[in-house]
Amino acid sequence: RQFREKLSESLVIEVLRLVERPSAVISFFIWAGRQIGYKHTAPVYNALVDLIVRDDDEKVPEELLQQIKDDDKEMLGEFLNVLIRKHCRNGSFSIALEELGRMKDFRFRPSRSTYNCLIQAFLKADRLDSAALVHREMSLANLRMDGFTLRCY
Repeated sequence: RQFREKLSESLVIEVLRLVERPSAVISFFIWAGRQIGYKHTAPVYNALVDLIVRDDDEKVPEELLQQIKDDDKEMLGEFLNVLIRKHCRNGSFSIALEELGRMKDFRFRPSRSTYNCLIQAFLKADRLDSAALVHREMSLANLRMDGFTLRCY
């Protein structure tokens, strides 16, 4: 309780980087996210993904996802969205699709920005069929492409 007021984005990221065991990283991440007056930001989620997925072709171990799910299901959905976007940006399309499948297995929906990122990545790689499939799924979810993605399409 005495540290609640001191929690900040930069402190959480610093602590995440200091912890070596992935399960302890996730435990701290979950603990910090539960503290009153603090809410994880995009840079914190990105730092967590970077610490857990060190190799671009690496999948997150199932037990770590389960640990997040058991403690905070909503956090898992956000984590998976950030993870998929990271793999898209790094060109790891097959891993991004595998993580998308796992996201759906956990009964989460991709966010609008995740769909846009997937479409952009597939267009950039000239995988038009994959981009069209993702766009169709996005449309069925009543989500629309952002202006940048639409111009790429």
